[in-house]
Amino acid sequence: RRFINANNINTLVVVDSLSCIFTIPALIGLSVNHICWEHFNFKNNNGVPLRDLARKLAAKYCDYIVTLTNKDIGFWKEGIKKIKANLVCIPNPTPFIPNDNIPKLKYKIVLSVGRLVHVKGYDLLIKAWEKSIKNNPDWKLCIVGDGPEEKSLKKLVEDLKLENTVIFTGRTNDVTQYYSSSSFFCLSSRNEGLPMVLLEAQSYNLPLIAFDCDTGPSEVISNNINGYLVKNGDIDKLSDALINMIDIKALNYMQLSKNAKQGALKFDPKNIAKQWYAII
Repeated sequence: RRFINANNINTLVVVDSLSCIFTIPALIGLSVNHICWEHFNFKNNNGVPLRDLARKLAAKYCDYIVTLTNKDIGFWKEGIKKIKANLVCIPNPTPFIPNDNIPKLKYKIVLSVGRLVHVKGYDLLIKAWEKSIKNNPDWKLCIVGDGPEEKSLKKLVEDLKLENTVIFTGRTNDVTQYYSSSSFFCLSSRNEGLPMVLLEAQSYNLPLIAFDCDTGPSEVISNNINGYLVKNGDIDKLSDALINMIDIKALNYMQLSKNAKQGALKFDPKNIAKQWYAII
């Protein structure tokens, strides 16, 4: 409160609703534009029950609540009956610069990038992959990343006899080589906020496949436009989508790639900045 007064602050952006526990009482009686910027989807309190209380306070006392996705606005409305704050969806801007990469089906590589943890659903992806390659044994699934589930995932690959078609690269600081040599990108997460890997893949003009989990993928993927959205957790549907992409006609594939490039503009920093200017 002393800092706000001493520096004549007229807008305070609070990153993470949990911090509103402190900022709301600090701003009582002050004419300050109070913005709660939420980075978790409403259904996920990240294991901190106090965040549930903080969200209720933010809904009552903040001027704006900024969510990363439109779906999350719906979850706020479902979860809290009386909301006085203005709910606004402003996605994160992409930090990835669009490039002229031209993906090709002839690479025959499906790429997935992320931490090897349960929430990322790599076990589901590997099981779907088993079904996908029965008639496409020359295709490879490339998984870039490391994490606590690496050992169990490699054991699953071994049990399903997929050692010749699944590649674990480990962690790398240079993913360009993988994005630029892949045919399309697949995200198998059980839940997400706004998955930055989809934005990164899109910057390389890659068609996308993802589970339609609560929030995130549907903000990036328009079904049958720049990729495919699949019923969340449905291994058979994910397998079908992988097969459809593998077997897609060249002209349709090129159109998906062009649409991916166009879709990246939604997350251009200049466009995102305009949305922030409107509430600041």
